[in-house]
Amino acid sequence: MKRIRNEEEAIEHLNEPANAASYLNGAAAHGDVEMLMICLEKVAKARGMSKLADKAGLARGSIYRALQRESKPHFETIMKIAGALDMNITFTPRAMPLFDQDKSTK
Repeated sequence: MKRIRNEEEAIEHLNEPANAASYLNGAAAHGDVEMLMICLEKVAKARGMSKLADKAGLARGSIYRALQRESKPHFETIMKIAGALDMNITFTPRAMPLFDQDKSTK
């Protein structure tokens, strides 16, 4: 894997869809929403916020606000941003469940 040395190389790296997807999946795997939002913002900035806003059908300011660390954006907004990034949001089973399924159904 190529070592990224500066912001310009990072932006170039995140412009590649496979790299951006891997980066976002890694952030999502941690379960830390704030980290995921920071990473999503970096990918969005690398792709160009104005272009992303047009493609998502959102105002540029709305995207900036949605991706702020303390924000709680609607899921629909995140779906629009992901779609504009040409990304899919998928769900996969965890290796270890968070709760015992037998107890949750009783």
